[in-house]
Amino acid sequence: MLAETRRLLKQGIGYALGDYCRLSEKPLGIDVKPKEDQLKCALYRAFTETGHVVHVEGGYARAKGKCDLMVAIDGSHKPIGLELKTAWAATRWNNKPPEQAAKWANDYEKLRSLPDRGFGAGFFVLLFAYAADTAAEESLRAMIDGLGNPDLRTEPRAITLWNGLDSLECFAWRVF
Repeated sequence: MLAETRRLLKQGIGYALGDYCRLSEKPLGIDVKPKEDQLKCALYRAFTETGHVVHVEGGYARAKGKCDLMVAIDGSHKPIGLELKTAWAATRWNNKPPEQAAKWANDYEKLRSLPDRGFGAGFFVLLFAYAADTAAEESLRAMIDGLGNPDLRTEPRAITLWNGLDSLECFAWRVF
């Protein structure tokens, strides 16, 4: 189950990075930064095209008990919970690193509670869009490094300059 999950996470992240690269070349709107929903759609595609069942914003408790994606890997009765976030760091923006990191921490902690709710595993996935070699990147990267060693990390990927962003990276941590 975990090997299949990691394989599909890597595939879905690859889809998302390809999408973001194409969007940076030919933006279809005025969005200033990559959105979490693009990553969610790419991961949904990776899991469903191989026959796995995916529940978007799947609820597991009445009061705000939802995962961005809940996945039932064939053969397992315990779903996998995925929480997704984007992080951004550009020179001209008000990046608010502590606020971004606080949102990640909330999702990370949410995932830590899922074993008690019958989940088989929980993964936190973070897409990092940044202006390379800037103080903004350095500041946010330090906070990302504070999450520990990721289970999956993509190589930095250059994109066409998109509202001050020129690079993408993605990370995934198995929380439990």
